[in-house]
Amino acid sequence: MQEALVYSQISATRVHQVLSILAGLTGTQPVPLCEQTLLFAQNKPTTAAPTGAARTKAQQLQREQQQQAARPHHHKLSRDLHSAPSNVSAVDGKAHLAAAAAAASPWIFRAEQVPEPGTKEWLSRAVTEHVATAEELTRFRSVHEDPSDGEAKPSPPAYSYKTQYIVRGHRVVHANVVISIFQILVETLQTAGTDGAAQKEDPLDRPPPSPASLPSSETSASQTSSDSASWRLLDASGAHIVEATVRVADPSNARLTGVAVEELAAFKAEMAGAVDFYMPDRFALDTRVKA
Repeated sequence: MQEALVYSQISATRVHQVLSILAGLTGTQPVPLCEQTLLFAQNKPTTAAPTGAARTKAQQLQREQQQQAARPHHHKLSRDLHSAPSNVSAVDGKAHLAAAAAAASPWIFRAEQVPEPGTKEWLSRAVTEHVATAEELTRFRSVHEDPSDGEAKPSPPAYSYKTQYIVRGHRVVHANVVISIFQILVETLQTAGTDGAAQKEDPLDRPPPSPASLPSSETSASQTSSDSASWRLLDASGAHIVEATVRVADPSNARLTGVAVEELAAFKAEMAGAVDFYMPDRFALDTRVKA
């Protein structure tokens, strides 16, 4: 799959205005967006071919997988938090944590390539995205259970966990252009530390954060309550990122790709003056793991 995208940034005071403009343009109301993303770094390129249900997806995305195998990259696991149970903490016991994990949305595997050179009006990059299989999730875990004796043992070092963040905001769809207006929330230093039993858990096994427990859009790091102290806004000013993107399932189809970027360019021109989109430095979105 190929993505073409542009970005902008607006202050917190303009969010409702821009959402109203988009609602009038698209004739639809924005939908809430709240996603948790875990970031992992490949310790070495993955060369093994997927099996089972993932085989057909691998055939469709063969080109992207070959590119990914050339050098270790950062990969992501994301899930929707709107179905996350509330009031679940690490002290509730393994049964409660397992129930919370089962009720949460499935993990979505996402791998992004470095944006391609040669374009000046938008970024273009290859993307692999699908619901993560149980076999894939095993590769992201720091330990696994041996079926023969039921003991937890170190798993092959396929990935190293780096960090996690939450994207919260709204999403609107205009024809084939997906517009996301969001803030990024990161863990506080206390939560992201290495002390405590909760930090020894595998990141995939921790209870999903509840959207209701997150700090408000206007809350600064010094104003967080005890319930929302685990997370803080990355940008303390409360500014929002605006991302507009179109996707093409078959990047080899030149006609379809041309139509997609034309739609993105038309949307960008239509929003000029209200939201001025730009193309950032493509190396700011470099997904390769530094040696």
